[in-house]
Amino acid sequence: MKKIESTRGNLQAFTLINVMIGIVISGLTLLAFYNGYEFIRGEIDVYGKQQTAVLDALNLQLKLEKDFMQSKKVYAQENQSLMLDMEERQVIYRFDPAFVIRQESEQTDSFHLSVKEYVVKLNEQEWVESVEFHSQLDKQEIFLLFKKEYTAVQLMEGVKQETWP
Repeated sequence: MKKIESTRGNLQAFTLINVMIGIVISGLTLLAFYNGYEFIRGEIDVYGKQQTAVLDALNLQLKLEKDFMQSKKVYAQENQSLMLDMEERQVIYRFDPAFVIRQESEQTDSFHLSVKEYVVKLNEQEWVESVEFHSQLDKQEIFLLFKKEYTAVQLMEGVKQETWP
């Protein structure tokens, strides 16, 4: 600070250098806070995307397991699709390389999971026994396996329908 003499007495004032130093220091402080804010916001976005992917995987697993349990029969269709035959409805799953789609009457659910190495195993009646595929979740490859267990009555009815006219 510098003292300036005037007709009213001594006045204290900042020099231009003092003001410039203050502006530079406050600018650097604001820049540091802004960079910190941007970094934290970016990390929150990454975390949110990871949690969305985990949630999609869990939702797919729960829906597919529930649909497998409730279905009478599961059929493999072309283009990596499954048709689950239930009492009064049918559910179709389509496994594309970038996502899985579940369609039930007019409702469609999409799960953003990559599908690799899709394999369907069939029993003697040509019904699906198991479906397995690999997916990537948070840069880690995961293996998903879903099995359909048929009752003895269902299997006998399937044999009866195939062998008897």
